[in-house]
Amino acid sequence: MEYQITDRLSFKRFLDLKSSDRIPDSKTIWTLRETLIQEEVIEALFYRFNQALDDQSIFVKTGLIVDTSFVEVPKQHYSRGEYRQNKQDLHNMMRCDNVFKERCLLAIKKSLSTEPYG
Repeated sequence: MEYQITDRLSFKRFLDLKSSDRIPDSKTIWTLRETLIQEEVIEALFYRFNQALDDQSIFVKTGLIVDTSFVEVPKQHYSRGEYRQNKQDLHNMMRCDNVFKERCLLAIKKSLSTEPYG
């Protein structure tokens, strides 16, 4: 919150802060929030705040902020031989997975088919 207040003039105007005013740090903001919660006034405060927005026909929509970033990665250039080897390695790994799954299924079926006290 401290960063947003410092970074955005709209936040400063909303909080009625002048450029010469000190910006509250995150600990101060957190302490104020916790005090409002302990005094059980935070809900009433937000109700009045939302009422003031409604009176001015400002309707708040809740949503989700998604932050994305693009990272450049080096392109991998495989020779045909490396490509074939990687493809074969992947095929072999998948085959091993399938053999393992089949063995597990057989073991499970076998343990389910035997009588526990037999």
